[in-house]
Amino acid sequence: MRSLVVAGGALALLLAVPAEGRAQSLLRGLSDAAVTVSHDWTEADAQCGIREADIKPLAAKAAADTGLKVADDSPHAELLVTFVTLETEGTCVSHVRVALRGWATTTLLYDDKKEPRAMQVVLREESTLLLSPARLHGERFRERVRGLAERIAKAVEEENR
Repeated sequence: MRSLVVAGGALALLLAVPAEGRAQSLLRGLSDAAVTVSHDWTEADAQCGIREADIKPLAAKAAADTGLKVADDSPHAELLVTFVTLETEGTCVSHVRVALRGWATTTLLYDDKKEPRAMQVVLREESTLLLSPARLHGERFRERVRGLAERIAKAVEEENR
């Protein structure tokens, strides 16, 4: 019972703090991103209906339609699409990951000199595992990529309201 009271008190305290006093989101202020696809294309991709020409424009359109400005070469962030697809006996399996990566300056804990360094960091990521017959997989795959890119773009939009 005591732990419930403590947890409830902590929650009440958190809710009482004005929004300005809370930690700022990693996505606040972000307005644009480049779109990149990193994938080693295989025969399984073709057998499963996944075409190289589809993925980057699809992710870029989904992000742009949801409010994230897509730039050819953004210095701020990158929407990175990675995936792996396997095909066996007419069934396809894909693991898809869409990550929004940005740049940060940080000091590594183990650096004796404590020099600031620029590093690329994952700001948000979405992933999914998809299993379907080869004849349906390509379209389902494209829908999943679209959905993952949209969710990330919506998170950016919400943090910038």
